[in-house]
Amino acid sequence: MDKIKIKLLMISLLFCISCEKKDSQIDLNDSEPQIELDSNEYFIAGAISSNINYFDINPDILLLPELNNCPAIFIDLFNDNTWDILLMTSWEASHSGIWEDIYVSNYSTEYLEITIDTNLSELNYYGRFSKVFKYGDTINNDNNVWVNLERVFLNSTYNGNTIGPWINQENKYIGTRNIINQDTIYSWVRFSSVDNSPYALVCHDYGYMKKQND
Repeated sequence: MDKIKIKLLMISLLFCISCEKKDSQIDLNDSEPQIELDSNEYFIAGAISSNINYFDINPDILLLPELNNCPAIFIDLFNDNTWDILLMTSWEASHSGIWEDIYVSNYSTEYLEITIDTNLSELNYYGRFSKVFKYGDTINNDNNVWVNLERVFLNSTYNGNTIGPWINQENKYIGTRNIINQDTIYSWVRFSSVDNSPYALVCHDYGYMKKQND
């Protein structure tokens, strides 16, 4: 009888262990981003689907502002020879020091808005900084704050001191939207910071919603 009880106890223990493993696997999977790729309602950072036009920047472009070398990325979303998103760098010297900036500009574009980090929206000269989205975040969330400004900074460096939400970020996204006639076209652009240059960023790729008549 004792042997039978011991066997039953061992079986019950093994069953409990297997249940715990199964539960932990379920919890782990639930922590992954749940993205409805073909949804027309949500625009998701990093999502690629039949409703999204995707463009891989190959090779990646380094945005590193330097004297006499300020790279920029001009994105024409709709192949109509107009710039819809401008990713700019600038190097400026003044009597007090040197400014090195990376920013999104709406200069000469259709009506362009950028989501901002409201915790860093007013920092003296620096102005407003773009919000950092991680993969799976909803860009067209009602809680996001959008602005229409000539410059919305990713990073800003003064005399070697860099501030902004994009320091030490890897594979993160900005969110923009172009308002063209009756269409609101949301976009994401993916960046990573550069280890040996805290004020530089690498641009990897971007995706944007198709127009309703596409």
